[in-house]
Amino acid sequence: MARFLAEWNDEHVGFCYDAGHENVQGTCFKMLEHFGPRLLTVHLHDNQGSDTHMLPYEGTIDWDRFCTVLRGLRYSGNLLLEVDTQHSQFQDPSVFLAEARQRAARLLPDTRNLRETAS
Repeated sequence: MARFLAEWNDEHVGFCYDAGHENVQGTCFKMLEHFGPRLLTVHLHDNQGSDTHMLPYEGTIDWDRFCTVLRGLRYSGNLLLEVDTQHSQFQDPSVFLAEARQRAARLLPDTRNLRETAS
């Protein structure tokens, strides 16, 4: 992806950042830091080095650093939680969804819209 983005340095060519997949590669945040201005959308999930799609803060990703990098980009687009219960400590679907909402709120700089939508 990095070679492609470097070769196609065009304002109409961007990328989807996937925090969990970059953590599996062992390069957390390098794509985001280097190509952040071309960011189109974001997929969020955590893991412990394999592609397990856990909730943020269940694995090894440094989410505080992620938030700092994302805020520095002034990104205002989509954030998609790409998670499931298979490897989560939260197996009950209602508990999992409530926890997912709380963890998403921790990642958002302004959770007003999240609270208003849930009302």
